[in-house]
Amino acid sequence: MIRLDGCRPTPLSSYMAGMGVFRLTAEQKDPGVRASWERDRLVLETGLTKDKLVDFLLHGYEPSPVISPWSYDKYGQCVGRAEPIIGLDRMRRYREAVESTELILRAFCESEGLREVTKDDIKAAKAKFIRMCRNMWPDGAVEWLDAAVILTDGKPSFSPLFGTGGNEGNFDIPENFAERLRRVFADDHGASAGWLDAVLFGGDAALDNLSTSGHNPHGSGRPNSGQSYDGTDVSNPWEHILMVEGMLMFAGGVSRRTSKRTAQRSGWSAFPFVSDATKAGYATAADEKDRGEVWLPIWGRPASYGETLLVLREGRASYGGRNARTGTDFALAASRLGVERGIGEFCRFAVLERKGESMITVSAGRMPVRDVPDAVLVDDIRQWKDMMRRFVQGAKSPPHAIKAAVRLLDERILSMCSDPGPPATQALLVALGWLERAVSGRTWSDRDGVAPFPGSLSVGWLRAADDGSAEFRLAAAAASVGAGGANPIRGNLEEVKREKGRWAADRGSASCAWRDGSTLYDNLGRICVRRVMEAKSAGSDASPLCGMVAADLGDVDEFLVGVLDARKIADLLLPLSMVRMDSHIHDVGHAETAIPAPAAYALLKSVYDTPGVLDMVPLSLLAAGRAVDALESTRRRARASGMLDGTGVVIGGPPECVAERLLGSLAFPVGRADRAGLLDAAALREPPDT
Repeated sequence: MIRLDGCRPTPLSSYMAGMGVFRLTAEQKDPGVRASWERDRLVLETGLTKDKLVDFLLHGYEPSPVISPWSYDKYGQCVGRAEPIIGLDRMRRYREAVESTELILRAFCESEGLREVTKDDIKAAKAKFIRMCRNMWPDGAVEWLDAAVILTDGKPSFSPLFGTGGNEGNFDIPENFAERLRRVFADDHGASAGWLDAVLFGGDAALDNLSTSGHNPHGSGRPNSGQSYDGTDVSNPWEHILMVEGMLMFAGGVSRRTSKRTAQRSGWSAFPFVSDATKAGYATAADEKDRGEVWLPIWGRPASYGETLLVLREGRASYGGRNARTGTDFALAASRLGVERGIGEFCRFAVLERKGESMITVSAGRMPVRDVPDAVLVDDIRQWKDMMRRFVQGAKSPPHAIKAAVRLLDERILSMCSDPGPPATQALLVALGWLERAVSGRTWSDRDGVAPFPGSLSVGWLRAADDGSAEFRLAAAAASVGAGGANPIRGNLEEVKREKGRWAADRGSASCAWRDGSTLYDNLGRICVRRVMEAKSAGSDASPLCGMVAADLGDVDEFLVGVLDARKIADLLLPLSMVRMDSHIHDVGHAETAIPAPAAYALLKSVYDTPGVLDMVPLSLLAAGRAVDALESTRRRARASGMLDGTGVVIGGPPECVAERLLGSLAFPVGRADRAGLLDAAALREPPDT
């Protein structure tokens, strides 16, 4: 067993270097080698000793033919770099690929009627030229081509691991691969052993002054990192060599993973464990141009090279019956056990574009592969979320509020998959509500491509997001008002209406009483007034403030006292109003202590929960801050309706500031048993509690 302390999951170049050692050992030295990850180090189970492994790489390793003649100018420089060593026995496969390429170039000239090839000629017929390379190259070179390029009916699709077919701005991967082969095989052969020891086992070695690729951001020259302002690029030649060899394991293929149409729509979707980017989970996610992201598997049980290659070739990560297309899809696939073959976790890397067309890989965290049952809830919002994401990506200037809300929603999905539980699910609900408000409250001119969430959430969200707090219980109770009827409270929370069983935008809706910037008490009070007014106008005898979730009177008392987090209730109210609560009274827990309801609240709630006893006057007085007058008016209404005896409540003098809380508290439905006790509390011959 050989522990490669220098081959770690991050940066990406180190991970790929480990894969390169694994691949080369299996293909050229020990077919029975097995690999696994232990404490973030790659471990090889092989018949080779540590010294024999090093000796093989130094003296027996045959480099893969990594060349890119479709970048014609760079190809000439690449061959020039390799010229001093191309005659070595170990360069046989490389030499055969170069000789084959010369034949392909002549055949291309004949087919195009050219005397000699120029870069513009190949650029104009790149797809045709690449197809000729694939048909005429030896197998070793085809392996490199499949890792860098996929041919479809349209333009070539490039893996983000290799830039645009092996080119990262001014950095050409095949040219630098040849340069480093020359350095370790010829120019600096004495230093080669030290460089290799540093890559494999984490030893110390003086790095070479060679430009580095974006796969290892630590080697790029940063300002003031050297004697000059610009700094100096340094790299280990062996790391680049082994990294490229390892990345060849991530070859793609249209026939393996996806249809031609999908590959055309998303070029890197046909490469294993590579997806469209989700702009979430790392510091610069908001503003940088991306080229996708890569999810690198980590497994703890020893696996053979064939088993590992099969997993990578299949790239099997599915979510919702389809291949994972985005970063959040991959996270959900991992949490739903959609990734098979014993993978323990994934290291996520975002491929970003910096310094012009150059790429850089940024570690974006790790995602364990485990069963997260609540991840199935995300299916409720998947289509709508994808629509919002496409709008943000396709719009010329998407509103910042929607752009930020989409990013936050993705971040919360990733968090729920990596650290599941009620707090994470509740945070996801809040992010959903923020995005819904940004969409339904839009005022910009271009409204095409966006729409409020049209459906409903499954009732499982109530259980999964319940953190046992009074705020959640009250938000769930208020969100259930009108559920299952013709006038659910969601229409009072945002400018939407119900059409043919779906929710649609209703700009300027009179039913919407929610105002951004107002307090929770004011908003709930306006909703109560609006619902009572609409019920009276419709001539309905049913109470418009009943719901499917009963609030606990102890929680209501804390709401009246003002000790709860009003912002939390406000954030949860809209997304919980989207939950489908139309079958029975739902239980979301109870307060630990039973507190008697204040008589003032008991009087108001008793009256406005009684069918047919609806009066706008007390509500208007409460909205105006006149609590004493409102209670007196309500008392008279209760006596006239026969709810109280002739003596009734002795009205005291509650503070006027309590009026808005009393009015808002009417939005919380109560259970049948509590409703019966409220009338008894309202009949007390004492001044109402404050």
